[in-house]
Amino acid sequence: MSTDGKTRERLSSWKEIAVYLRVDLKTAQRWEARRGLPVRRVPGEGRRAVFAFQDELDQWLARGHANREEPARTTRRAWWMAGAASFTAGLGVWIWQRRPPPAGILELQGREIVARDSRGGEIWRHRLDFPPGPHGDDYPMERFLRPVDWRGNGHPDALFIHRQQRDVIGTTELICLDPRGQLRWRWRPALDLMDFNGEPFEHEWSIQDMVVTRVDGRETPWVSVTNNLRWSSGVCRITEDGRAELRFANFGYVLHLGVVGDGRDSMLAMSGINNAFNRPCLAMIGSSDPPSTAPAGGPARYRYTSAPAGSPRLYMLLPNSEFNLAKGKPYPIPKRMPVRSETVAVELYDPASLELLYTWEFDLGMQPLKVRASSETLALHRLYEREGALGHPIDACDELNRPHSVRLWTPAGGWSERAVSLATPMNTD
Repeated sequence: MSTDGKTRERLSSWKEIAVYLRVDLKTAQRWEARRGLPVRRVPGEGRRAVFAFQDELDQWLARGHANREEPARTTRRAWWMAGAASFTAGLGVWIWQRRPPPAGILELQGREIVARDSRGGEIWRHRLDFPPGPHGDDYPMERFLRPVDWRGNGHPDALFIHRQQRDVIGTTELICLDPRGQLRWRWRPALDLMDFNGEPFEHEWSIQDMVVTRVDGRETPWVSVTNNLRWSSGVCRITEDGRAELRFANFGYVLHLGVVGDGRDSMLAMSGINNAFNRPCLAMIGSSDPPSTAPAGGPARYRYTSAPAGSPRLYMLLPNSEFNLAKGKPYPIPKRMPVRSETVAVELYDPASLELLYTWEFDLGMQPLKVRASSETLALHRLYEREGALGHPIDACDELNRPHSVRLWTPAGGWSERAVSLATPMNTD
């Protein structure tokens, strides 16, 4: 323990000491022998193990011992080697000062973002301009605060979706912090889309979700953006300099993003709501595909006069439910979209009771496999029966006893209907 009660970071070998100083092993040992590098030895006889404390090494470096000239030698070669060693040591200190250890852990503590190394040691803190608002249980921490290694060099920036409590509606911004915790840029979301009248949407945009794709070690973040007042939304690719490139536009909210696969062939799965059809929707685009827009349909008011001309690889409308219709709600709400090793799932919730209704399962090509009713669905059915909202018992409920139907759209075939098997309420085949 240090004098202020904090745990001291300890380096337990010559290799760890040299890595921390960013020099080779022999240089670190020479610095101990000739320049008083604060290295300790474990008590005992024979060849004793060495260790050092990071704070003592930091103080030694700060006093300039690494740049101190060594005793003069009698040969030109010795002079050259001493100069080269001094340059290398100075370069090592400069790199150490300019580039801190990479952040392995990012935390949100009140209104501060804290970066820690892989051992839990604090690297930096960044205080936000104002307290962040809640993100909700549907979006775990890594979906709104995460490292992004744009250059693939092992020293990522930190990206944070800052929800603002100071606004009545609750707008957001995307904040990028460099490897030292300093602000690089901030982006207030906006989509360059015009509605069916050729008018811009109100400047009330929020970021819903964030994921990252990876190609050859380089990472690229993607965000879904929704309008707080109307139905417009889209998915943007974020560049290292803080620009947002619109890659997909939807006639309704895109709520959740997921990455399927890795490398140049990775795909983005998207779930949300299609207001033109009043149904939950699911879409897929390739991470390197040209910008695209959802297939048109429904009332004319759900159109863009300016939108990407391309098409998604796949677009799907999930069926409506008697549960939400019984309560006068237009559609079930997709609240989660977990991407697993072999499947993608979409969980649909009843908007009136907020209970889980169905879990849809898809393969990694987003082809539907089956749909499962939850135990809450049965309880909700009985409740709505007692209330008179549903006029039939469970055993006579078509929705709980027959396959469900989805509308599937592809660029080659247009719209088609597909029946999807319903697993029993007990979740067995």
